[in-house]
Amino acid sequence: KTDSLNRLYEQAYSSYRSGNYGNVLNLAGRIKSMKPDSVIIPKIDFMQSIAEGTRTGMQNFENLLKKYLRTYPDKEPSPLAQEILKLIQDSTLADYQKLIDMGYINEEIQNEELLMQDRMENDEFGGKFTYEEDLLHYFVIAYPRDVAVDLNRLKFDIANYNIDHYTKIDFDIETEPLNENLMLLIVRALDDKESGVIYHRAVIKNASVFQTLRGLEYYNFAISSTNYRQILSENSITDYLKFFIKNYSRYIGADFSDEELLISPEELMAKAREEESIFRERGDFVMVKTATSGLFNNDIDTTQSFVLAVKDPGFSMRAVLRDFAEFNRSEYKDWNLKTKLTSADDYQILIVRDIPTLNESMSYFRRVVVTRKLFESLGQTTYRNFLITDENLKKLLDESKVDEYIDFFRNNYIGQPQPAKPADDKPKSESAGIETDSIDITEPKEYSGPYSKDIEKPHLIVIAVPDKGINKPAFIEKLEEFNQVSETISGLTVKELSLDEFRDLIIISGLPDRENATRYFRMVVQNRDLFLSLGDTEYRNFLITTDNFDIFLQEKNITDYMDFYKHIYLDR
Repeated sequence: KTDSLNRLYEQAYSSYRSGNYGNVLNLAGRIKSMKPDSVIIPKIDFMQSIAEGTRTGMQNFENLLKKYLRTYPDKEPSPLAQEILKLIQDSTLADYQKLIDMGYINEEIQNEELLMQDRMENDEFGGKFTYEEDLLHYFVIAYPRDVAVDLNRLKFDIANYNIDHYTKIDFDIETEPLNENLMLLIVRALDDKESGVIYHRAVIKNASVFQTLRGLEYYNFAISSTNYRQILSENSITDYLKFFIKNYSRYIGADFSDEELLISPEELMAKAREEESIFRERGDFVMVKTATSGLFNNDIDTTQSFVLAVKDPGFSMRAVLRDFAEFNRSEYKDWNLKTKLTSADDYQILIVRDIPTLNESMSYFRRVVVTRKLFESLGQTTYRNFLITDENLKKLLDESKVDEYIDFFRNNYIGQPQPAKPADDKPKSESAGIETDSIDITEPKEYSGPYSKDIEKPHLIVIAVPDKGINKPAFIEKLEEFNQVSETISGLTVKELSLDEFRDLIIISGLPDRENATRYFRMVVQNRDLFLSLGDTEYRNFLITTDNFDIFLQEKNITDYMDFYKHIYLDR
């Protein structure tokens, strides 16, 4: 029953991801009829709510999300449901197509056979292993069949460990033959890849769990339910262990010497933290002292590219390229970022091109380096990441000067003075005598940026549009006509202002306060006819006080302002 339920759940999730909502509704009903574990019911109900919502109007979609959040206020899908609900309520997204465009839901039903064919052509494992991170995961120990193992003792030790460390999860521990040489012990189930990796790294640091297997050659690994069925069908773990090492962890066997068996659990945990810290540092910025004076152009206040440089010419970049492409589509869709692969010297280079300005590039950089899942596929491979202008990128690639550029990046980007903070900000603590090459990426719980939180003032409605490719005069004319016939507020004006070489701002002024501005803003964004002249172009619209608009024109960073806007106006 469990495997059948898992299969149905994976089919439902796959249908949800590909936009086949009719299939989602069918499978959701079948899954619920099997009376599944309460852990997956909120996920099924979320997919069902989205599937039903996309088939009806926005008002019903809103009601379905409200109902879901009343039932599940704090489950895993709840933040996403809350975010979509806020967007609908605030009229930031007033139609179904915009939800699709921003990546919240998917309308395209993909051909799974073609996807599999493409995967097999490009994947070093022939597409037989899935990279899906949201599937249920198991922890598996593979041990020899021809050796006497006290299986009851092994199960007891694992169960004891689980009780001590996972008080809210009931695990199943089972055994199953893989082939004539190996038996499998399976601990199931963990919610996703992250949970599987955490369990794997923690349990193999606990020597007492593996006393029964001491002296034997065995393998341990985390594996998704789909990939588990794959190794059973092959009767082999050989290829999967390679997949695991590349995508999960390099540890597949015992991790203790005889001396380490005597170390206390507290010391083992400290050692594990130290080891993980060392691994993380391999992916952080590393300064290389070189003579870069005059090699690169110091004029960096222009369009930027983000670069991930992997120091391994034979490493497969497919997974990390896919992860960055998905991240950019999800988080920065309106920027139209482009990714490409190239090489220089011993480095493979992943380039994310066309980040609009220096300030927004720094925001992108900070966001990327704290999104650790983007780097999981790199395993223990050494890599660097940095920002670079088109001119300097050409020189770096032409002359293979990756290591030399690192010093330039540190001095000209990381070493730049940050924008001034408001006077009431608390100064950051400093550690004397400690030199760091990393950007401060700590996110404060309370907003502490340059914008004023006093928003009970006159407002503007701002619509940021591309400077080319749209009919701006027609758009402005529509807005002026709408202002004239509106009985809500009189005396509104519309003007155009250049933000930078790529974007213009269409500004509606004359809104006396936040309440009136919010009401009028909703009326504007709900009137989709106003936006017909923009076609399929990506644009951003928001409210802003006249005081904060002056700061915005100095910063020229839409991403930073939108973070403030979501925090202060949308309470997110």
